[in-house]
Amino acid sequence: MDDFLSVFFLFIIILIAIPVSVYSTGYIKKYRNIYSGRYFWIMFGLFVLSMIGVVMSSNSISFMVFWELMSIASFFLAIYDHKNRESIKPGIYYFVLTHISGLFLMMMFGFIYKYTGSIDFTEIVHSRGMIQEPWIIFILALIGFGAKAGLLVSEGSSFCAIHKFPSMLSAMMSGVMLKVAIYGFIRVTFFLMGGVSWESGLAVMLLGTVFAIYNIINALLQNDNKKLLAYSSSENIGVIFSVIGLALVLYDLKLYEAAIMALTAGLFHSLNHGVFKSLLFTGAGSALFATGTSNMNELGGLHAKMKFTAICVFIGTAAISCIPPLNGFASESLILVSFIKSSFLLDSKKLFLVVILCGCVIMLASGAAIFAAVKAFGITYLGKARSEKAVNVREIPRSMNVGMAMLSALSILFGIFSPFIVGMISIGLSESILETKYIVQPFGYEITRVAILLFGIIILILLVSRILDKGKKPQINSTWGCGFDTSKPNMQYSGDGFSQPVARYFGRMAGYKKESKVKDTILLKQKTTDKLENNIYMKLIYFTNFLAVRVVKIHYGKIQLYVAYILVAVILSLILVINFV
Repeated sequence: MDDFLSVFFLFIIILIAIPVSVYSTGYIKKYRNIYSGRYFWIMFGLFVLSMIGVVMSSNSISFMVFWELMSIASFFLAIYDHKNRESIKPGIYYFVLTHISGLFLMMMFGFIYKYTGSIDFTEIVHSRGMIQEPWIIFILALIGFGAKAGLLVSEGSSFCAIHKFPSMLSAMMSGVMLKVAIYGFIRVTFFLMGGVSWESGLAVMLLGTVFAIYNIINALLQNDNKKLLAYSSSENIGVIFSVIGLALVLYDLKLYEAAIMALTAGLFHSLNHGVFKSLLFTGAGSALFATGTSNMNELGGLHAKMKFTAICVFIGTAAISCIPPLNGFASESLILVSFIKSSFLLDSKKLFLVVILCGCVIMLASGAAIFAAVKAFGITYLGKARSEKAVNVREIPRSMNVGMAMLSALSILFGIFSPFIVGMISIGLSESILETKYIVQPFGYEITRVAILLFGIIILILLVSRILDKGKKPQINSTWGCGFDTSKPNMQYSGDGFSQPVARYFGRMAGYKKESKVKDTILLKQKTTDKLENNIYMKLIYFTNFLAVRVVKIHYGKIQLYVAYILVAVILSLILVINFV
């Protein structure tokens, strides 16, 4: 396909793949004497090309071929560091999960073919009025794309633990691959199906809202930088699905302009999240490269030894915290405006209350995201070093800094020129979906003018100060330390201490546990477990293992019996196909 939706997501893939590729040329040196660099680049290139293939596919067959190729390539990248056992188990879980997702998508396209008689997307659009049971296709799409996007399974859990994978892959999976799943969901619901019932859209909005608040609470209680970012990615995916659900509700209620605004907000946040989350993952990877750990309780004071990385990560932190004029502020504010404006267009009071409630929860989740981002940056880069790892910092390659600088620049530019970008997205969507031109302008170009003026003033101040201070030696004097001039690193806030207020009120939701033992000294341990994973997905795994142990007993080692199994399977398949068609 070469319509606006495909081109927009193609733009996201290429835009983020370039700086991450530059970053990877330096990060791969970490594995230079252990693994093959050629193997990595072949898989990385295949991964990027397969994602491009997905968004440019014009029929369901090529879509699924590239989808499976994307899953396989990302799996082999996930286990690239295969000597590290911590990446193998999550990699296998991810491989199984992504193929379960693919199975649901195959069934979805099968039902679409059953009703329309076509695999070509253009022909399906013209025949979508023949679809008799759209709710089946909708549910299959939600499960298939939702699981891949990290909506139904948290990115921080062991089922899709992108924080366990190499940092450049974490950046690509969080920043790009999750957006490919969002592309697929929008393609099916808005284009191939021509919209769904407002009840289905409401279900998506509620599901996205619940997962957003659940995952950000889990993120707040993490002490591993990459795991915190992984849960934060699932939170942002929940936000995006929530506003897409709102767009589906408005579209079915014939409130087309409001629907375009909400969908524009979802697409714009997909772009912005891809940029600043890739930046934060590459920043976390740089800290891991330099210190050998991503546990923030072992870090601290890195701003003094990794100044450029600290600046880039600060920009990413400000972006995810919705600080103007950065890109996170632009898309999050557009999401808020979408919820507020659309709520007053609804005739139903109950629906009005649900939309307002979801909008409030989304904003609370965004506020909690600020808490998590400040925790990650403050504990990692500010204060004093908490361990020898943070003292003996290894110098990172220049290409890693270049990659982060490119992503930092994009975070700034997409914020400054957000009114122009929002207008372009809304025009493209309205012409593709409504076949009419509609421009979303929730805010004017004041932010662009003020931001350019602000940056001009900053540059002028720096130039003047450099001229005035030329030839002068700076005087360095100690400041009053409030009586703590001899403070020690263990007197600082730790990651656990920083998140204690959240743990006290919401810890049970995130499986937070605190254990204390008194022997020769007092030992205090704190940990979190993913309740969704333990209470639902692990039980499904145990049940599957239970069935597998019993099914394996049918293997008797006789070829005649195996031929009979094949014959029975073929007959059953033919019966199903005949009834299906």
